[in-house]
Amino acid sequence: MIGDRDEIRLPESVGGLFELAFVSYGRRLPLYLGLAVSAFLVQGLLVLAAPKLALALHGLFAIDPAKTEGIRTGLVLGANFVIDAFICGLVTIGVVADLQPGTPAADRVILGDALARWWIFALLAGAIGLLFGEMLPEVLGSGDPTMLALLPIVLVFLGALSLATVVAAIDRTTNEALLPIV
Repeated sequence: MIGDRDEIRLPESVGGLFELAFVSYGRRLPLYLGLAVSAFLVQGLLVLAAPKLALALHGLFAIDPAKTEGIRTGLVLGANFVIDAFICGLVTIGVVADLQPGTPAADRVILGDALARWWIFALLAGAIGLLFGEMLPEVLGSGDPTMLALLPIVLVFLGALSLATVVAAIDRTTNEALLPIV
């Protein structure tokens, strides 16, 4: 674990927070670039392997062949949500680690902390992705002006829910098993 919430020193302005985030990001640029390249490679391999995985599931579970496209899309999108949430959580943990007094945490400590919480990021990102996938088409696809008037409310709601991964990355006081619920 990286430090305690009581030891965090926040910048005095929003500009100071952005500066801290950019400096922190620059300090760990090799780690973040390495993870980004790895994420693209893994997602690319999954896109190539997904049709074969979907057909294998068809063979194992006697799934209708017409539904294998949905399975393939679900595998690719699910992996995308999980990998992106992990990288966002890792960057958040890195920025918070730089708020701690003393020497900045090593990359391996930040990576270890993010790996310990990866399942929380994956669960939250999956739930948020499902909400995005269900709510936005309803609002945008209906053609009803009344539904379109709800778009700002829906976007604010989904944006607020997206902050849950940030909270899960930095909250050290709540039991990890309760974080997705809280």
